[in-house]
Amino acid sequence: MTLDKDELVDYFYKNRKLFTKSIAHYNLDPDDIVHDCVLRILESKTQVYELYNGQRVNYLRRLVKNCCITQLKREQRYCDLNGLDISDEEVSYPDMLNAVNNSHMSDMKKKIILGHFWRDLTYKQLAEEMNMSDGTLKSIFCRNKEEFKVLFR
Repeated sequence: MTLDKDELVDYFYKNRKLFTKSIAHYNLDPDDIVHDCVLRILESKTQVYELYNGQRVNYLRRLVKNCCITQLKREQRYCDLNGLDISDEEVSYPDMLNAVNNSHMSDMKKKIILGHFWRDLTYKQLAEEMNMSDGTLKSIFCRNKEEFKVLFR
């Protein structure tokens, strides 16, 4: 028997105080994480099977933990840019976008940078959008990582 996703979202909202301690451990905004969790539940293509109270709490704890980790990785990607610290740079966000667009890199490399760092697409999502395998996309990204870093210096 499957569980209605709206019912699971209602349960999550009513009991979200159970998860605030877990979220606070990551020093993240609880409202953002709760919102991300609700979106993940509603956008999930898989069916959620009937979960009893203990199972619901465990399922939602894993979901909250995964959302926290995803948010931390997203923040790290913006601050770190795979080894290049751009958080202290004087270059503004539009200037960085212009630097990418005006560079001599191929259009494919530009799409990879813009998709991965600014649109927060995963390698798999970006590869689907560009009609290539995610392995090929990762290879291109790794081979050109230094070129990307030089662009932001």
